[in-house]
Amino acid sequence: MRNITLALFATAVFFCVPSVRTSAAEPEPERIRVGTYNMWVYDARDYDFQKKAAYNVFKYRSWKNSKDSLFFLVNEMHPDVFVMQEGCTETLNDVKKLMAKYCDKNYKMWYFMSDPKDGTKSSNIVIYRADKFSISNRSVFWLSETPEVPSEGWDEKKHPRTCLCAMFTSKASGRKFYFMGTHAPLKEAASKACAKIYVEKEKALNPSGTVCILTGDMNARLDKESPLLDTLKTWWHDSYDVNTGEKDPERGTHYGVGGDAGHPRCLDYVFIRSGSDDDYEVVAHTVFRNRYVIGGVKPNLPSDHCPIMIDVILK
Repeated sequence: MRNITLALFATAVFFCVPSVRTSAAEPEPERIRVGTYNMWVYDARDYDFQKKAAYNVFKYRSWKNSKDSLFFLVNEMHPDVFVMQEGCTETLNDVKKLMAKYCDKNYKMWYFMSDPKDGTKSSNIVIYRADKFSISNRSVFWLSETPEVPSEGWDEKKHPRTCLCAMFTSKASGRKFYFMGTHAPLKEAASKACAKIYVEKEKALNPSGTVCILTGDMNARLDKESPLLDTLKTWWHDSYDVNTGEKDPERGTHYGVGGDAGHPRCLDYVFIRSGSDDDYEVVAHTVFRNRYVIGGVKPNLPSDHCPIMIDVILK
């Protein structure tokens, strides 16, 4: 009888031992900072200064006088991944030198000419922390009727507009997010038509539904009707709206040629989506309005645009 009792006890103990998990542990949540910054490069500034005689007083805000302050601000923001608009081959060397001078040495750049035959055309630059993230699945598409080839679209005939896309993987946690950095068209027909391309491309390039961040100068205003913004918000969330942190009531990002607009226009955005909203949490949405003495004249913004950064927890 004693032997039977011991046997039953041993059997019970055996079945009560918890099973050992053989699957890989879930990666830890990770906080990242992602955003956008339009540089307002030299030729765009010169064009704006010549629009009106009254704008001549703002020539001290030239690219030469402002570029150091612009990248000093980049360093103060500590972004992980961000896109800069209005790059060109002539300013690319400036960007490389100034990133090396003011910013962490681990930043790397991915630059793609919007017009392979003309390096003066406005292009996008993606900059990221290579010590923290690996980049893969890079691709580019044009906002036109033929998105697979270099081209202008619809009524936007002056600039080929692109979107640079890539998957980023954290080297610390293994967490992934899909990044889309862009500069949307100015013209009405192109702005409306390109919205569908953003959505279609995200579905095709990110079929797994990994957290996706679309960001850039969208050339679309919150205070005016915008089919582009309306369409994007059917697929992405505006990060400002889903931010669980403190909200800045002033969303304006574009302060104009003088940098002194009383009511700046909101032209720059960070959108976010995922197969499940439980995969992320936006905990901060920040418009950086830092001013520095420009050209020895007076404090002003380094660009006509202010950068936006969002802090996201990848879960």
